[in-house]
Amino acid sequence: MSTKSSLIGVIKQSAYLLAFSLALALPVSNALACACCADAGDRRISTVPIDDYNKDILNSFRFAREASLYLTADEEQSRGINNPDDSYDYFVDVNLAGENWVFSFSDQPGNVGTLTLAAGSLMRESAIDTKPETQTSDSYSPVELYKEFELSGAVSATGIFTPGYTDLLVGHLVFHGLGNSCSDVSQFTNWTLSVTGAETDFRFFGKLAN
Repeated sequence: MSTKSSLIGVIKQSAYLLAFSLALALPVSNALACACCADAGDRRISTVPIDDYNKDILNSFRFAREASLYLTADEEQSRGINNPDDSYDYFVDVNLAGENWVFSFSDQPGNVGTLTLAAGSLMRESAIDTKPETQTSDSYSPVELYKEFELSGAVSATGIFTPGYTDLLVGHLVFHGLGNSCSDVSQFTNWTLSVTGAETDFRFFGKLAN
């Protein structure tokens, strides 16, 4: 082998070693960030078991004290609530007992009631790029996904919610926010609880205080 060839080989080997050393020196967070990057047009909706990782996220959610009752402009009251507060503003405390989410509501005059959602062991997980058209072939910016964790199950009711109570009440609890392909508690900022039945149809919403 000529001296020139040997020199080229040494240079190439040195370049590879330098690149490998730099890769090892990169923070782990950079590698994770790439693994969690979302692509333009991402859309993933699936029903999955609540594994230990997602259970930890759900257990970490903290609810702000204030909640609001959803009403459309032409609706006088929600069905299934005894004398809904005219302000549509409520206070709420939320406790998780196993797979049961217990929402304790009180209105401005002090009327109280609870809604207990038996959520089960499955959840519906959504991650959607709502603005895929903003990405072009000659430019790139991080893709932010609209995300949801949705829990569903039977609901039992007490207090102000008993007028519409039947054994067939169904609830949908949705946690939503924005983030990348990997989920963590900081990405979820709001919650919504919808309850429906033969004589019941109402929805509460509020913020998370994670």
